[in-house]
Amino acid sequence: AFRSTKFIPFAHLLYGVSHESTDIEFVGADVDIGSSSDTNWSWSLGVGADYWFNNKWAIRGKVDWLKTHFRDEGQSKARFMIGAAYNF
Repeated sequence: AFRSTKFIPFAHLLYGVSHESTDIEFVGADVDIGSSSDTNWSWSLGVGADYWFNNKWAIRGKVDWLKTHFRDEGQSKARFMIGAAYNF
């Protein structure tokens, strides 16, 4: 099989809510020019893998595609991540 005890691939589909907020201020003065805020549904589709060094520590890498929809416009972004994981 493709899966081993050290190298574990995965895929995910996440669906939820994203929030975007912007504040515009005049530099050098304490004056707010305006602000904008929006909350809407978003989803993310991705793949990745964990490599376990032992039964406690692993390194994880993943890439996913994030789709949001703020202010009646859709935005798409690729996200890359690498990190460490500890198993309690």
